[in-house]
Amino acid sequence: MEQKRTTPEFITELQPNEIFVFGSNLKGMHGGVETIRPYVDEFIQFAKEHPTLTFLVTRIGCGIAGFTDDEISPLFEKAHNVENIVLPPRW
Repeated sequence: MEQKRTTPEFITELQPNEIFVFGSNLKGMHGGVETIRPYVDEFIQFAKEHPTLTFLVTRIGCGIAGFTDDEISPLFEKAHNVENIVLPPRW
């Protein structure tokens, strides 16, 4: 069984058709994980609709936003079956 590719800790370059996916909040407000869920679901749907692109997802929300991998990674559960979404290790 082939292991699925994971996002490297540091992304220093992108290949053609690769998209760098990171979290950003322009207002500086950090709501609960359930507030984030609709945006993650929307992203997953977008990725499904654009199979020629590869999305390299970083550890969204796990830096200055203060969430843990255990809080955020379940939001990406539906992304595991989407071939063009690359998730961080252990997500």
